[in-house]
Amino acid sequence: MLAYGVRRGRLTDRHVGDRTQRARPLSIGLASVAAGLLLLMGDHTWPQVLAGVALGGPLAAGAFLALT
Repeated sequence: MLAYGVRRGRLTDRHVGDRTQRARPLSIGLASVAAGLLLLMGDHTWPQVLAGVALGGPLAAGAFLALT
């Protein structure tokens, strides 16, 4: 999606250095993750997804804080 936006001239580069251009790629990424979670809700794997989020969230937050 980023390469397509750069080719069309809608984005300056693939790193999206201009902050005003970041909203659309980020919202599309968020929608993609939400669609994946909704697909998993219909499956019988939902308890495992919740367990992964419950355990992975604090680990990701800790890694983020350690790296910043």
